Amino acid sequence: MESKRLLYMERITSKRLTQCFRCNHYLEKKRCKAFPEKNIPKGYLYGTVNHSLVLGNQKGNYTYEVNQKYREQEERYKASDAVAVQELEENKKELPRVIIERIKKRQIDLRKLKKVVVSASGPLRSKFDLSMEFYPAEMTIENLAISSFKYESKSILKGLEALNKKSSFILEIYGEKEWKYIFDENFLW
Repeated sequence: MESKRLLYMERITSKRLTQCFRCNHYLEKKRCKAFPEKNIPKGYLYGTVNHSLVLGNQKGNYTYEVNQKYREQEERYKASDAVAVQELEENKKELPRVIIERIKKRQIDLRKLKKVVVSASGPLRSKFDLSMEFYPAEMTIENLAISSFKYESKSILKGLEALNKKSSFILEIYGEKEWKYIFDENFLW
């Protein structure tokens, strides 16, 4: 069955420094006491992996320790992350409800619309992608403003990030009431 995709993309800049730049052991030029001769591994440097355990390829027993000048900022991040995790389940329910409501307002017969697939990805620090794919293609709502779903989508991604999960999901909506999420750690965008 043919489908048609609508895409929304937004560049996002974050003032949140990753763990390495907030760490007491950070030296300069992508190096720290744990990695003084070579660059810090990208996963740690960009904040996708938490440096809470000593690594086999590092020097000494250094792990992430917040620098005093970033302590207040760190507490705000933790509070923000806690809220995102707390709201995650409600946002997962809200997004399909909002999408279905907007499609119905266009007077589309949802019985003829086999499926709508919503894909969202981050990381939130750099780029936010949101797309909708309509099955069959002739049911595509060309002028549906998918940017109006970005609040709920971003909120889900923030919750996933706070849980140290990959910032991406797929939502499949069938008819008026059935939907499911796919969270795949190995999914590449």
